[in-house]
Amino acid sequence: ERSLLVIKPDPLGDYFHTNALQPISAAIAAQFDFAEPGQILISMRELRMIAVLDPDSGKIVWAMHGPWIGQHDPDMLLNGNILIFDNKGGIGGAQGDTRVMEFDPRTQEVVWQFASSAERRLLCPIRSAQQRLPNSNTLVTCSTSGQIMEVTRAGDIVWEFVNPVVGGENDQLLPIVAWGTRYQTTDLPFLQQ
Repeated sequence: ERSLLVIKPDPLGDYFHTNALQPISAAIAAQFDFAEPGQILISMRELRMIAVLDPDSGKIVWAMHGPWIGQHDPDMLLNGNILIFDNKGGIGGAQGDTRVMEFDPRTQEVVWQFASSAERRLLCPIRSAQQRLPNSNTLVTCSTSGQIMEVTRAGDIVWEFVNPVVGGENDQLLPIVAWGTRYQTTDLPFLQQ
């Protein structure tokens, strides 16, 4: 742990920048041999690490330092893989373009990704999120460009929203979209009559 802190010193003292906490359900824990129901998946951006925390013991029971940089929003999936937003370097995107990636934590193999292509550049150096949808598509929120889009496994964009609001003297400022979530009508019982 000490050597990880030396890798990226932070003058503000935010050595971990824990940016996500996901409680682990029984259904999810059944897919991962390193997790138990009630434990918590956490993301520590500055360490480029995701980990499982046991709140009862206060101990990290599993951790992985991956190929991502400045990551956000890891999600353990029912297929035993993890979906994560790889910001690729933080402010300025100095390390490269952004991608959303699904990987197998047992082999560390990337099994799917949505990234920049010849037709589309994806640059989301900070914040941002993703959500695997029931139809196997992925909802991608690119915070800094004010975008939310649904993409297929083949990488096709099904639909896209770009925040039309701009500001500043030359309309150079875009408001962020912090997070997008798709809800099913069954998730919102107050809408049902």
